[in-house]
Amino acid sequence: MEKDDRLRAYVDELRDSLEKENVSRIDFDRLKSWLSDISELCRQVDHLNAEMQTLREDLTGRIAGTTKAVAAVERSGAAMQNVLAYLETLPTLGADELISHYRKASARFRDAFPGSFGPLVSRGSHKGEAQDPAVFK
Repeated sequence: MEKDDRLRAYVDELRDSLEKENVSRIDFDRLKSWLSDISELCRQVDHLNAEMQTLREDLTGRIAGTTKAVAAVERSGAAMQNVLAYLETLPTLGADELISHYRKASARFRDAFPGSFGPLVSRGSHKGEAQDPAVFK
């Protein structure tokens, strides 16, 4: 963060130096070093953007899947139309909003499919006695 602040300060200083009367004051060695730093920073930003896009696509896909599943359980044509309209808005959301929508979609999914979560209990077993999950494979 401190390095970023120094880079921003140098940009301001360089911009001021580009005035006609100050051009002779430009330190080209420092400018070359700054450009190298900026180049590395651009590579890091590109990498972070690619990572963020991957996470965003995954989160959007999860929201879409859970929302469609809940709409399918409701068996309403209107619900599916609402879901499709809702899913079109997801790419415009910021990270905080997307996470909030994911949490809400997950909660709705758990409510719609309560038997899918918690211990696996067979119908014939005693109350609270978990059944081996391998039985379901």
